[in-house]
Amino acid sequence: MRPHSPIRPALHAIGRVVAFAVVVLLLLAVVAPVGVKLLSKAAGISTDHGLPAEISAIPISFRLVDVALILLATWGAGIREGVPVAAYGLKWGAVTWRVVATGVACGVGALGMVCGTMLLAGRMHVGQPLLPLTPALGSGFAWGLAFMAVAAMEELLFRGYVFATLSRGIGFWRASVLLSALFMGAHLRNAGETWIGLLTVFLFGVLFCVLVRSTGALWFGIGVHAGWDWTQSFLLGVPDSGTIAQGRVFAPWFDGPLWLTGGAPGPEGSVLTVTLLVLAIWRAATIPPFRQFPGND
Repeated sequence: MRPHSPIRPALHAIGRVVAFAVVVLLLLAVVAPVGVKLLSKAAGISTDHGLPAEISAIPISFRLVDVALILLATWGAGIREGVPVAAYGLKWGAVTWRVVATGVACGVGALGMVCGTMLLAGRMHVGQPLLPLTPALGSGFAWGLAFMAVAAMEELLFRGYVFATLSRGIGFWRASVLLSALFMGAHLRNAGETWIGLLTVFLFGVLFCVLVRSTGALWFGIGVHAGWDWTQSFLLGVPDSGTIAQGRVFAPWFDGPLWLTGGAPGPEGSVLTVTLLVLAIWRAATIPPFRQFPGND
């Protein structure tokens, strides 16, 4: 009997992914700007980012429109293929919010470890807070919403339908490496990136893929993603690819070699973050999954 060829399921998976990507790109390019404009006009909120080297929480929060559109495309793909959206990492349960919150705490703690090491080594100096308590709380909430929107959008886009489909077609690790490389490529346009910063983005992509396999859903990875970004841009106020956040709590400065302090990419450009991510990937990949993810052979 002729052995089953792995080429056919791989080609089918790639075809479905390409079709999904085309639909999503059209939605984000055509529908999303209209939705953002209508929402901002109704709320009387400007979507301007401000200075070129600064980012504001309000326009980033409108990424929730992108999240809704990607969810719509995912739901449509599930209907077309006869697959529930839970199979794409969107299984919802009573403890989902607790899982997200745990992920946020891990993201905050991870960056705290990196920056704490720099502080103890005398390579990072925080200074005095820039905001009183009440404005800081308001800004923190706005940035929390913004980074939750960014995390949900990127995880849905790179680790949702596309990842589940490719994992079935070409295997878990091949899909992880391919999509993490694309995730890194999406950050090439960031003017302040360095090769270490790009390596960090790639490793983050692999980690989030492994977390999907380990937990069976996107929620924990979304929490880690949002917690890391929130701590980096708002709480500590360190650079992120050359940009800084309006309404941050601190304005730290660094004293030391760029390979250690990160330079323009901030702590994401530090070898400390690279080391932490390699250890996190190894740990997450060696624990038994809570629910086996399709194609993780």
